[in-house]
Amino acid sequence: MRFEVKFGSEIIGFSELEGGDPPMGVASGRLVPTAAYRSIQEYCIKHRDGWVSLSELTVSPVGGAPIECAGGVQIIERRQSFKKILLSL
Repeated sequence: MRFEVKFGSEIIGFSELEGGDPPMGVASGRLVPTAAYRSIQEYCIKHRDGWVSLSELTVSPVGGAPIECAGGVQIIERRQSFKKILLSL
């Protein structure tokens, strides 16, 4: 299933949420960014080791309602070393 990641009303990327721990209520996956991701990319890099949740950051099935996330959504930008961006909720 494909999910869209939004910052406000703008789609900043997509993910399959292929990993996680369902019994713990955690989902994660690789983020495939859109050009709009650049609007928060520096924030994600700066806060990757001490994430501060952004209430405007949401994940939802494509065309669906946002998933309720008690702990918020986190984007872990690790491109410099691993060439990937991870999403966790």
